[in-house]
Amino acid sequence: FESFERRLQEDGRLVLPHVIRDQRRFETPSGRAQFSVHPIEPSDLPDSRFLMMTIRSHDQFNTTVYTQNDRYRGVFGDRRVVFMNEDDIQGSGLEDGAVVDLHSHFNGEQRTANSFRIVAYRIPRGCVATYYPETNEIIPVDHVADISNTPAYKSVVVSVSPAVIPEHEQQ
Repeated sequence: FESFERRLQEDGRLVLPHVIRDQRRFETPSGRAQFSVHPIEPSDLPDSRFLMMTIRSHDQFNTTVYTQNDRYRGVFGDRRVVFMNEDDIQGSGLEDGAVVDLHSHFNGEQRTANSFRIVAYRIPRGCVATYYPETNEIIPVDHVADISNTPAYKSVVVSVSPAVIPEHEQQ
């Protein structure tokens, strides 16, 4: 932060140094980038199940949500959405815009999150995506990554069903 105020006034921005970006220097024995390849186990899901990943929106930093808008994906004013492949929507007998409930399935336990609107999106078949933290309630706490022990927010088996509207909310 040397001469911080002066640098900020000169061009209105401050770019922090980044060795890899600026000098293409890697702190490895070879001085070059090193990549790891890990085998991916295919998901063996029944036809009625999907692999859910949680994502963040444009106006979000970690769990802090600044607006209900996501310019990245064209969603405005709503975060209780589930992004689905159009073929999966049709194959499930649902429609783009329909309100559904999401159910996670892990070790014989089912958790439910109610009232998510379907958004047709270019996502691989068999996968769905939801915003984080809106689906925290269906993330199994004991479903974690092998080494890091972090919750499996990118790999949750779910099913999707038409929303059940409680009687007191029905007109």
